[in-house]
Amino acid sequence: MKFSPRMVWLCLALMAILAILLASVSFVASELKSKAAGAGSHTYYVSKTGDNADGLSWTTAWNELNQINWSVIQPGDTLLLDGGTTSMTYTTTLNIIKSGTATAPITVKLATDSGHNGQAIIFGGRSTPLPYCGQTTYTYQTAGVLANGVNFNANSYVIVDGTKWNGITDYGHNSDGIIFANGASYDTVRNMDIYDNGSADSNYTNNTWETDKAGIRPIGTNLTFEQIDIHDNGQDNFQSGGPLNNFTLRHSWLHYTRQNPTQPTGVAFNFPCTHQDGIQVYGGGTEGNYLLVDSIIGPGLMQGTIMGEAPDGNGNSAVVNNVTIRITLFLNAGSNNMMAYPNINNKNWQVDHVTSFLTPAGNPYIGTGRTPPGGTSHAAFYIDGTGTSIVNSVIYGGNIHLPNGATGSGNCQWQTTNYTSAIAGQTIDPKFVTDVSNFSAWPNYPSMDQLTNTDFSLQTGSPCIGSGSSITSVAQLIITATTSQPAPTAAPTDTPVLTTVPPSIPTPQPHSTPTPILLTPPPTVTQSQAPLPPGSSDLVLYGDAVAQGFVDRSFGYSSRNPCDTSMFVSPPCSYAISYTAYGGINFYHPGGTISTASYQTLRYELNTNNQPITDFSALFLNSHGRVIKQIRLSSADVTAQLPEGWVQISIPLSLLTSTNVPIVGIQLKNRTDRPLASIHVDDVQLVGF
Repeated sequence: MKFSPRMVWLCLALMAILAILLASVSFVASELKSKAAGAGSHTYYVSKTGDNADGLSWTTAWNELNQINWSVIQPGDTLLLDGGTTSMTYTTTLNIIKSGTATAPITVKLATDSGHNGQAIIFGGRSTPLPYCGQTTYTYQTAGVLANGVNFNANSYVIVDGTKWNGITDYGHNSDGIIFANGASYDTVRNMDIYDNGSADSNYTNNTWETDKAGIRPIGTNLTFEQIDIHDNGQDNFQSGGPLNNFTLRHSWLHYTRQNPTQPTGVAFNFPCTHQDGIQVYGGGTEGNYLLVDSIIGPGLMQGTIMGEAPDGNGNSAVVNNVTIRITLFLNAGSNNMMAYPNINNKNWQVDHVTSFLTPAGNPYIGTGRTPPGGTSHAAFYIDGTGTSIVNSVIYGGNIHLPNGATGSGNCQWQTTNYTSAIAGQTIDPKFVTDVSNFSAWPNYPSMDQLTNTDFSLQTGSPCIGSGSSITSVAQLIITATTSQPAPTAAPTDTPVLTTVPPSIPTPQPHSTPTPILLTPPPTVTQSQAPLPPGSSDLVLYGDAVAQGFVDRSFGYSSRNPCDTSMFVSPPCSYAISYTAYGGINFYHPGGTISTASYQTLRYELNTNNQPITDFSALFLNSHGRVIKQIRLSSADVTAQLPEGWVQISIPLSLLTSTNVPIVGIQLKNRTDRPLASIHVDDVQLVGF
């Protein structure tokens, strides 16, 4: 058959078009395959200021968490949450419905660029904090309140990261703050503040209120939690009905700050209606491979850990084997600092470089009509399993319950009882920097503040040097928190390096009954006392600048101006600062300690910008850089009303340091756990006799 030139041309043209189409299809398929594998990953944006178009920029950002278009999210993608200049609040659940891969996880994180790196707040809608146990009058807000802040479902290889300590806050939900479903694996939660999540129920027997639900409910395998600040939820900080395997907690703080006003000082708000444990595992059968490292567990908890459970009537049980706890500080659990549930033989618990502190009695179950697991013990260890090893640890106070013994070496114990011979090492006072040797000065229920601000590092010359946790105080834990790095593939071998002055102090989101946390950088100082300034009976700390001989080590602020000429009491300027949570102006004396014996009053002028005077406080630092006493301001401290909103504050030094302890610093603080509007301070001085 003979083809005309025109037909030949048409055939060639069609063949060329077909080749182009085939190449295009192949290219698209290759791109989709590459995208699915994480290659060519994309960044998406979530911001309340976005127009909800495509999530590809701050302008077109998805404007709520429930507006994220998960259909376009692929392994390797990153979702940036806008934290605003100081904060940005989201009012829907972060409901994760995609998995990443081992080489290309999906990451949801706080943005780090200026103007977007404040704090991302996931608010459940309940504006009234949970009731305390026994509270008779309470309105439980349920309308418009969400159950959970973050739901991983059964997804894997997902990272939720606040990028800095407390960068993402999760609070005000009516169930667990963060939940997982069976099947979740290789997920990571980092740099989050989780508090005031949980349910409330009225006890119809006596018409009082009690709470339930946990901060985090982990289920799955290979779940990692790093730099988590978790506190004051309805029940436990972590609570798992299992299965839960290969669980890691690193550089985190598990605690309570709210007190029950009907209970002794230091008892958490929801006791004794419910337990409030650091980590509880009560179901899932035989499970384990847990690592707790570089963390603080307490204060305010009933059990630091309570892992495992004997079979109950519903068939739930758990045996938790292969638990490693190292470089961790346990602070005065009401019942037991470390418990492997009794009579079920949890195996192979390894304790390494741990510091455990318990006051002499301090078991608030006594007199409540309730019995804790393990009876009424107030124990550093309640472990009756086999294969227990305790090495290089400091155990101060409490019962030792190790009926099956333990192997180990290099330990120090003091003021302990019961199975003390199972702890290999010395029986000797370890001599902490904060002197706790006089137990009469430590009530059975020390306040949460007292424990939070105690320095459990060892004095120079301590007989226990080399033992105990290198995480020794809450301030140190937070100061040594790092900005986000890729999740490590193995436990770190190096202990954190303490920096003397933090760039900032983190900003947890408020609840309505804050307990002040005195986060103070522990400076290295000499012990010599600096001479008094000549020619004056007063010691000026700030006039129009920080006084000679002092340095400005202020922390916890979003902005400051040490010489703001826009307003002042004494010209030409005053100190302006916008505090974040627990922030403070810190006048630090690097030349040695200062005797306070020649002074009678701390005096300064303050303009609160119409904020309550009770939002502010003052304190002195001792020679170790630790807080002596914090004084919350009140109207009684206002000794003069000045023009344009200024007041004069005068605090007798007898309130700040009753025994004239030499000091290295004076701090004027935000005593709340929320940011405050800009304030001004002027003419700060110690007034002589």
